[in-house]
Amino acid sequence: MKINTVIFTGHLGKDPFEQDTAKRTITKCTLAVNQGSGKDSIWFDLVCWGRFASEDLMKASKGDCVTVSGRLVQDKWTGRDGKERLGLGISCETVEVHAGPDAHDIGATERPYSKAPSPGSGTADPEDDLSDIPF
Repeated sequence: MKINTVIFTGHLGKDPFEQDTAKRTITKCTLAVNQGSGKDSIWFDLVCWGRFASEDLMKASKGDCVTVSGRLVQDKWTGRDGKERLGLGISCETVEVHAGPDAHDIGATERPYSKAPSPGSGTADPEDDLSDIPF
C-alpha cells in the first residue's frame, strides 16, 4: 500500500524536456494547479523516471491540461540571495494529457469541457413528464 500518492490536474508551465542522468533519461516540467477563488496557483516540479510516464509527458506542451499521479516530494535549495528555499515536486508514476489548454481543470476528459449534455447522453430534460417512472 502506497501512503504518499497524490493526483493533480493542472496546466504545464513550460514544455517538457528530457535530461540524461548517470543511470537513465528523465523527463522534467512544471505544473500549475489552480486553487480557484482568486488564489494563486500552486506550482509543482514534475519528474518522470519511468518510460511510459516520460513518453506521455513528452506528448504535451506548455499550457496543456494534464493529470499526474505520483509521490509528493519536497525540494530544498539555496537561492541566489543565499536564502534557503523550499519547493514541492511530484515524482510522476502516471501522466494523462487532456485536450489542449482549453480543457477544464476539474474532471477533464479527452474532449474540452461543455456545459450542455451531448444529444442522446441520457440526461433528462427538466421539462419531461417523469410521472410514469416506476420508482
